[in-house]
Amino acid sequence: MKRLSASIMALILITSLAACTAPAAPAPAAPPPAAAAPNNDTPAEAAGSTDTWDLRLGAIWNAESPFAIGAERFAERAYELSDGRIQVDIFLNSVLGDQPTMLSGMPLGTVDMMVGDVSTYGNLEAASMFNIFSAPFLWESFDELDAFLNTDIVAGWKEEVAQSSGVRMMVAQGEADSRQLSSNRPIRHADDIQGLVIRTAQIALVQRVWRQLGAEPTVMPLADVYLALRLGTAEAQENGFIGTRNNSFYEVQSYIMRINYSRDAYAFYIAERIWEQMNDYDRAIMLQAGSEGALEAERVTAATVEEALAYLMEHMEFVETDVDSIRERLGNAIAEFDGELWPESVYRTVRDFQAAWR
Repeated sequence: MKRLSASIMALILITSLAACTAPAAPAPAAPPPAAAAPNNDTPAEAAGSTDTWDLRLGAIWNAESPFAIGAERFAERAYELSDGRIQVDIFLNSVLGDQPTMLSGMPLGTVDMMVGDVSTYGNLEAASMFNIFSAPFLWESFDELDAFLNTDIVAGWKEEVAQSSGVRMMVAQGEADSRQLSSNRPIRHADDIQGLVIRTAQIALVQRVWRQLGAEPTVMPLADVYLALRLGTAEAQENGFIGTRNNSFYEVQSYIMRINYSRDAYAFYIAERIWEQMNDYDRAIMLQAGSEGALEAERVTAATVEEALAYLMEHMEFVETDVDSIRERLGNAIAEFDGELWPESVYRTVRDFQAAWR
């Protein structure tokens, strides 16, 4: 009994002391941490995402091209980051169509994704402002192009086009192989371009510029170019050194020229109908995988451009081209396309950016 009374008295004393001491105010709750990018240690279920996706990605290039290698990296990382929920099947060599066909097929459901470059977007009428990226000799360096690509201006363009066309440029990153020139006749000066039948990209601006230089541009799927060059229905083509080597154009062309007339960045496109259905977590996975794919394509490009040129020079004659004579021949041609191949304010917007950036 004495032990019980002592315990009760001790409890009363402790309670009284506690009542006399005011509790400290609780510390304000810390803001929640920013959502981390997905990684292999973050299960999809933890973010509440259990959706599965089986996507068809098209490309016009063969398996050795940086585009295809970047696409493979993208597919691998999307699969890994989603714990296998996002499966991307890749179709190369224009199996799903040429680039305009694939872009127009995305809203229709015939294609889900495509890998290409930024200027490819201009094949869509709603994305005509992106034709400016393919303007020959407009960009002094890739750094300048990349800086403009990451402005709020371009972010607004991308969102506008995604909503109006049903095709979203999901990722635009990494320097692509600059366009060069191979031909069955040497091009040393702008005068040598007169009458040249050249296979060009299916971009209106590029075709117009070659016409202004006196050439006769022709458009055909990349898979058909080798045969056209062999048969003589085309005399020249303007892929970069890597594309020229990988497609074995050196077997049917005699001369190779470095003109660096067009710079570009790698881009992954996705149907807006799919993007709208994805939750934020899966979108983050796609963006991270796309970025890694584009940077892998850039890495392969940087490592192999000079190697490809050295290989081509073993099979073709390298010709020094007076690029300044070509610029002179073009004159103010790029400005003349303002309001025709892109909205009227776009060219001035780029020039204003360049004036501030340089």
